[in-house]
Amino acid sequence: AVASMDGFNPQDLANMIWTYATLGVLPSTDLLASMASQTLVHLDQAAFGVLQLQQLHIFLVFRGLSHLPAPQSLRASLLWRGGLGTWGGKAAMADSPVTVSNLQRQVVALVNKLGFECEEEAKDPVSGYSIDALIKPSGSNGWEGGSSLGIAIEVDGPYHYLSNSEMPNGSTLLKRRLLDKLGYRVVSVPHWEWYHQNQVYRVAFLSKLLCGVSSR
Repeated sequence: AVASMDGFNPQDLANMIWTYATLGVLPSTDLLASMASQTLVHLDQAAFGVLQLQQLHIFLVFRGLSHLPAPQSLRASLLWRGGLGTWGGKAAMADSPVTVSNLQRQVVALVNKLGFECEEEAKDPVSGYSIDALIKPSGSNGWEGGSSLGIAIEVDGPYHYLSNSEMPNGSTLLKRRLLDKLGYRVVSVPHWEWYHQNQVYRVAFLSKLLCGVSSR
């Protein structure tokens, strides 16, 4: 694989990088160095699209949170970091459009009614992810949070899951995993726990979900 990296176009590289991140697997040191070299070639040529830049950025976040020993990855690390000042991965994440669904609005409204103050579409400063609703540690919420950055509530509609399944797709799992590693307590509100349910059920579901995580 390392020998053939020179022929990889921007889409090929983005696909490979994204696959490693979603699987939660790090490439070998040599492959990582080769990926970095070829990626920087395309970055210098401004050949990556916005989505590909976002994938590159999330891979770097994933890699950074994986605590790869520096002596084994020094060359790759230098190559990656050498391009950070000249490419727009994080900016691409920050500028990505946000769509707030009716489902999310309903969940946030009920979270507020339950006495939890939350920030909608809060931006994580490291990953650039937009968190659907963030309950920050605060005495006003009755929850100090300890070392946690807050409760990250992800409202997951049908497109967050594999087709005709309750199994989250790769992007959804990756976001949850990285937010958890960054220090959030991540909870999910699946669409089937909301649609076609009455208000009594929704209140009970959210109360149990939030009280359970805030007590940890």
